[in-house]
Amino acid sequence: MLGGSVTIPLMLSYADLLAIPAVEIACAVACAGHQTSESAIWQGTPLSALLDEVDLNAGTNSAQVYAADGYRTSLDLAALKQAVLAYQLNGRTLEPEDGGPVRLILPNHYGYKMPKWIQRIMLAESSQANTWEQRSESSSGYIQPIAAILNPRHRARLTAPIEFSGTAFAGSRPITGVEIRVDEGPWMPAAVEQQSPHTLARWSIQWTPHVPGEHLIQARAADQTGFPPGDFPASALTAYAIVVHVEE
Repeated sequence: MLGGSVTIPLMLSYADLLAIPAVEIACAVACAGHQTSESAIWQGTPLSALLDEVDLNAGTNSAQVYAADGYRTSLDLAALKQAVLAYQLNGRTLEPEDGGPVRLILPNHYGYKMPKWIQRIMLAESSQANTWEQRSESSSGYIQPIAAILNPRHRARLTAPIEFSGTAFAGSRPITGVEIRVDEGPWMPAAVEQQSPHTLARWSIQWTPHVPGEHLIQARAADQTGFPPGDFPASALTAYAIVVHVEE
């Protein structure tokens, strides 16, 4: 259902969604904890087509999205117009574990703005703080450049030389650089490969430690706007760090 701040709510069945001309969109799903899926092709109904079918009340500028598991999130109207109610993933019917029968896909936003198992969308004049927003996450959910260290693991015991590697992602914007820092040393550029925007960038760098013991390893990523401001971003959305132990 698409209701709330509209003249007449729009009631749609699954078959109704399938009858509307579909769109395809490439999108990876990134969570605020830096876990990012591989980019996938989603097919579904553009929300813009459904919004064209309803008369919005004056002042309507946001929407509350409700999922079958009780999860909900808010989106502003501009973001909602870019979203897709996806029912296919890489050419196959969306499975329940992936959010089927219908989930929300919204490029350039974190996964907490893309609920699974959508039941209804209620338009409103103002947004509401939901689960993730109440945990001090961004209310817009707009994705920032993020880098994750996948190898080695946190608290790993290692011998020199050491290769660090991982992924980076910035939504539909290309990754222009990844850097790591050891303890309070200088930022060091890593080698980066990315096939295209929407896909994960892969990065790696080799480091030879000068002294054994524990070391703090930090990673950051940049898009076309550069690296996040500040010496090391305090936001959990843009910072990533692990501790490794170097053997003698």
